[in-house]
Amino acid sequence: LNIRNKRKHHRLPTSENDNDYEEADGPEENHDIELSDLEKRKKSAKSHQSHIYISNLTSPSQLDVIRSILKPLPGVTNIMTNFDDPNPQISKLVLIDHDVFMTPVQNILSRLSDMGYEAQLKKDGAEDLTSDPNPHGMCRSTLYVEGICCASEVPAVTSILKGVHGVHRVRINITTRLVYVDHDPFIVPVHELTEELNEERFGAHVKRDGSKSLREAQKRVEQTRNTKGRSAFRISKNVREPDVTIIQSTLSNLNGVLRIGINLQERMVYCDHDVVLSKTAVVKDTLEKAGYESEVVRDAEDELKRVIDVEWSHNKQGDAESGGIGLVDSDGINGAIKTSRFVESTIRAPRMTNLKDLSKLEKMMKKKYTTKQVRAYYPHIPSRTVKIEHNPALVSAPSIVNLLSSTCVETFGDAVVAIDGAVENLALPFMDAYEERGRMEEGGQFGSRGLGVGVVLSGIFWVVSMLSIIGGKWEDLEYFGLFSVVFGLPPVMMKAWRTLRRCQFDANCMMVVAAIGAVALQEYDEAASVSFLFAVSEWLEARATAKARRALGAIVSLRPDHANVINPNTGEIVIVPASSLQIGNIVSVRTGDKIPADGVIVDGSSAVDESSLTGEARPINKREGDTVAGGSINIGLTQLKIRTTTTVDDSAVSRLIRLVEEAQANRSPTEKLVDSFAKTYTPVVILLAGIMCTVPWFWGPEIGRYWTLNGLIIIVIACPCALTISTPVTYAAGLAAAAQRGIIVKGGS
Repeated sequence: LNIRNKRKHHRLPTSENDNDYEEADGPEENHDIELSDLEKRKKSAKSHQSHIYISNLTSPSQLDVIRSILKPLPGVTNIMTNFDDPNPQISKLVLIDHDVFMTPVQNILSRLSDMGYEAQLKKDGAEDLTSDPNPHGMCRSTLYVEGICCASEVPAVTSILKGVHGVHRVRINITTRLVYVDHDPFIVPVHELTEELNEERFGAHVKRDGSKSLREAQKRVEQTRNTKGRSAFRISKNVREPDVTIIQSTLSNLNGVLRIGINLQERMVYCDHDVVLSKTAVVKDTLEKAGYESEVVRDAEDELKRVIDVEWSHNKQGDAESGGIGLVDSDGINGAIKTSRFVESTIRAPRMTNLKDLSKLEKMMKKKYTTKQVRAYYPHIPSRTVKIEHNPALVSAPSIVNLLSSTCVETFGDAVVAIDGAVENLALPFMDAYEERGRMEEGGQFGSRGLGVGVVLSGIFWVVSMLSIIGGKWEDLEYFGLFSVVFGLPPVMMKAWRTLRRCQFDANCMMVVAAIGAVALQEYDEAASVSFLFAVSEWLEARATAKARRALGAIVSLRPDHANVINPNTGEIVIVPASSLQIGNIVSVRTGDKIPADGVIVDGSSAVDESSLTGEARPINKREGDTVAGGSINIGLTQLKIRTTTTVDDSAVSRLIRLVEEAQANRSPTEKLVDSFAKTYTPVVILLAGIMCTVPWFWGPEIGRYWTLNGLIIIVIACPCALTISTPVTYAAGLAAAAQRGIIVKGGS
């Protein structure tokens, strides 16, 4: 950093049409920071620089603490400061190079605030995204790839994605079929990654678009611009030359104050400030504490509120025609949330106390209602509540209560409607508005609910063909083995064909070779055995991986689906997808509601269930001013109003989910050993089997037939499929089970 001092007028630089300021004489130091050599480093590190002022930064040792806090954040590449500068405005300014996609500046401010540092944002690195003609950045997107069934697909998926320009890192979780890709969205959008995989028929679709942070960053910049205004204050006493320096130094310490101008003759102070970070009343109080009694002549906050009210009314009127509801963020930006016909109602059931009661509820809901009537329901035993998402035009909340109380008197005899979503107009967004509903895809060719029809028929014909062993008139039954091959082998052949197209050879190819070879040798019962037993093994594999996915799904379900946002001007509640929640939003959390993101209680007191995060079964009493964690549940009878301090993606529960998912993608030494062994082992087996199936034919047909059959048997019994799939499934199930008990393991190592 090359820091130099300049002299300038009392007022800060203004725009060309700035007529409110007048020149004032007198000296003031201005410190311009030259970052001449930073651009090259930014381009290589793909990071942007944010400036954060930390008012309680008093010693060099604190810098080491700050670095230890921020360095572990993904995307943070460099932290700089000039602590030795005599000017506190420079010595307490921390310059942070970070990737605004992976770690937005709000996350950095939140992390510093949690550690007790009074951090004020002076420059958001995300502003570079709108000003740079060639922007760059790094984000992490998640893909769900249906075609991943075992470790044999990992090299192919990795080579396809790493061959795309702009992709920097690929990690694959075999159990969940999730692929984590670090890429530059300005070079390669996430949909192009799925297209590359789908060209090879992997069946990929986007689970999470990491470039969403780009849109949030750009929106954040626009929000910052639209929440800035100018307030004017008239000082009650005469303002002299020495007062100029005092007023400027006093107001410049406020977070969000951008420019200060003073007119000595008119006794006016003009202040450009962000009304979200520093309200007009705060600026006035700061002046009066410094000894300058003043009155507000022009209030930037009131002017912006009038603009917001007009936009809110216009947005609400326009969206009413298209089925949407307008939303005004706490920052003053409004957007449209498309709402469905479903509403969320809350039923209180005081006698619902155990898992048997939940089983009864599940049976009744599935038996009595369709997905058009009730699309989802969420029982919660500690709060004795059931959240129901239903279409009030088809089934009302009171009718659901009447059905439950009449069908199961012991559990739901005294159930009542605590909140009727139809009465309070708690309309829910469409399902496609949710980025993730907390459910894991079962997927796979064979699923996990049961054997497919083809596998069952293959098994029946296999049993019939095995009766040919009896001999005599039963020998002709061996031809039923062909039907077993027809029904059992096609799914395996499809996988084998996809593998061969990539110039690879895996367990599926080995089984197809064995089955076709047995048919060629007219060993139809053997071919049936290979086809059916391998199909059953595929089903067992799918069943094992599905259990591991469900274990992770139980953790993912902790993440809230939506949030009840309170409009700051009208007090109206709007239900929005939790992923669209912004820092600073005021949310309403009633009985049984999940807290959507980390935040601070601004109104109300209640008991909060934090057992899903901490394992503590005893509810914690929370009151105004206390911090709460996203994913915990309000089980008291009082509504809480919470100001969010993080987004949903940076909340405690989201970090927990992300840790578990990434831990499962971190391959253990055992997995690496098994995979490296299989890479060498499989070609050796194929070579050995190939020699057995070809060379002995030089000694005659009988000897050739005998050794060919043995070669095919070698292919079957030496298949490494069970070895390569058992290790990742075991680790994935163990990691997820440990996470449900509050233990986070960073990986199989």
